[in-house]
Amino acid sequence: MLVEDTIILEKKNIEFYNSNGDSVEKINTDTPRILIFDSGVGGLSVSKYVENFFLGTDVVYIADNKFYPYGNKDRTLLLERIEDLLEQAVQVFKPIGLIIACNTASTLLSNNFIEKLKLPCIKVLPPILEAFQISSKKNVLLIATPNTINSEYVNNICEKLIYDKFIFKKLGLTELVNFSEMKSRGILLKTNEIESLILKSMTKEEIDNVDVVILGCTHFPNIKDELKYIFKNVNEWVDPAYDAVNSLYQAINQSNSQKGIQKFLFLTEQSKADNFTFPYSYSGFL
Repeated sequence: MLVEDTIILEKKNIEFYNSNGDSVEKINTDTPRILIFDSGVGGLSVSKYVENFFLGTDVVYIADNKFYPYGNKDRTLLLERIEDLLEQAVQVFKPIGLIIACNTASTLLSNNFIEKLKLPCIKVLPPILEAFQISSKKNVLLIATPNTINSEYVNNICEKLIYDKFIFKKLGLTELVNFSEMKSRGILLKTNEIESLILKSMTKEEIDNVDVVILGCTHFPNIKDELKYIFKNVNEWVDPAYDAVNSLYQAINQSNSQKGIQKFLFLTEQSKADNFTFPYSYSGFL
């Protein structure tokens, strides 16, 4: 008689470490808080809008540095990791709203999972159809991670495009995420190295013909100046961060308080590098 083996995936306990390297289980404040989640510094391009919209609301930022980078990892393992992390983070930090600042994570997470979290949640996703509406040439480039480029979300939108009327290029480069992390820590980037990397996937003519670029990773606004030097003919740079935060604000409709805002950083692994938390502390995260 054959006995079928049953594999049960156990949820992994994830530690959250503050900037001092201490593991924490709660925040001792009564102020309402918004939770921002990303694999690294990308969510900082989102947090500035959170501070503008949610006056008097604390901001909790979780950077999953233990599993960074997300862009080229196995999608099944990555989804399991993200779901475990978010479920535990919501229990620990008890936010009034959540922003999935990572495009890669946003394309992986199902709406059913988001509903199970039982709080207002916005996923930051590349607005592809909206980009074509503002493109005069109907020539749009999505720059994102490989996992975002190959996601079901992007593929489903591609099926709606008529390719004899629209030109849609997709550039998936995890290396650009690394460049953004380096720049955020004060490392001077060489634009010619970024251009050489892009030219491995696109011709010079293709680069020159693009008139709208979608920044499909929240890391990429940080290297927008370098990208502008390469894509000289681009008229519009589409960053979905503002609209995502605005959507969360409308969903929560939280009244402002008079309390001062506090910003808390939590990592999933104790950092050994001296300058690792610099971009977060520079942005005011404790």
